[in-house]
Amino acid sequence: MSEKDAKPAGAGSRQKGVQSVEVTARVLEVFRQASGPLALSVIARLSGFSPSQTHAHLVSLARAGFVEQRKASGLYDLGPFSRSLGLAALARLDRFEIMRDVAETLNRETGLTVAVNVWSDNGPFVALWLKSSPPLSTNINVGSFTPMTFSAAGIIFYGRMPKEIVEAQFEREQASSSRPLDRRTIEEASAKSRKKGYAVMADTLFPGIRIAAAPLLRHDGELVAVVSLIGSAMPFQRGITDKDIEILLKTVAEATIIDG
Repeated sequence: MSEKDAKPAGAGSRQKGVQSVEVTARVLEVFRQASGPLALSVIARLSGFSPSQTHAHLVSLARAGFVEQRKASGLYDLGPFSRSLGLAALARLDRFEIMRDVAETLNRETGLTVAVNVWSDNGPFVALWLKSSPPLSTNINVGSFTPMTFSAAGIIFYGRMPKEIVEAQFEREQASSSRPLDRRTIEEASAKSRKKGYAVMADTLFPGIRIAAAPLLRHDGELVAVVSLIGSAMPFQRGITDKDIEILLKTVAEATIIDG
């Protein structure tokens, strides 16, 4: 191999790549920034392609599992391969292993469904979801986005994330919500959650469901994730007890993350 052949990328020249991949990545970037499923026309406008070009890219991305089209609405969203790829990236972080240990401990000790939310460009994202036995009936699972304004996890994020970030998410959700939430309501709820160390909400995301959420923090107090217990709010069904909340708070406190 000559010195010219061995020259590293970025050292005065640009390596040859596959342009079609770089072009298609523009479509995936639209999905990355979106807060939910999108229509073909919207994807075309945001990516800068014509509708026919956009459709061609979507066909190829769907075949590879990067996107999928919802049968009922015809809208497009990130597909199973994109979701698994994102989770694989998370799994390479030491903190993700700690999140998994916390979730598994809570699931085992309480018998309740456990969710772990991390913050994304589109708000709270479900990175882990461990079901109870028998499982609760919800349409939330790994890869779902949780509304910040109508979830216990969202209340925690609102009170602990940088103000400019949560304010932007608050405005986005208000603009698309059929039941806008008064700003004072979420501010009071987040202040209460910081004082108590956890937040509880019921009958918001799903009727008959009660959720208790607590922050998982770094050693310096920075929020890493929000861990939630999900139980029934219906009489004579397995709900969240005071003992469950004690276990939740104890578990997240003992799992303080020390990393950079």
